[in-house]
Amino acid sequence: MKAVPDMKDENAQLYKERDRLQKEVERQRILMKDLTAQMDDLRNQTDKERKERAKAALRVSEGIAQEREGIVSELNVMKAINTKMIDERDEKQMIGQNNRYEVRRMDISAITPIN
Repeated sequence: MKAVPDMKDENAQLYKERDRLQKEVERQRILMKDLTAQMDDLRNQTDKERKERAKAALRVSEGIAQEREGIVSELNVMKAINTKMIDERDEKQMIGQNNRYEVRRMDISAITPIN
């Protein structure tokens, strides 16, 4: 009859082991749930940061494009001013050459032919 008490002891130990394992499974389940939540938070944060970096890059690109447009506009104005100044200089040179030509013509006409 000694086998029956051994079975009761063994059953008691098995119940204790089962309870311990159930508690461990529950602890692992809670841990897994927490880790999954942390992973979701990290994914969301990473997505948010990626979107913010993309928006910042877009803002920088837009700023560069606007700055480039401003520079191109300034360059066009400077080209127009330069062209106007060159035209004015050329006009003054033409007037000066025409005046010299007129002066020479007058000098030559002032000479009376000797007969």
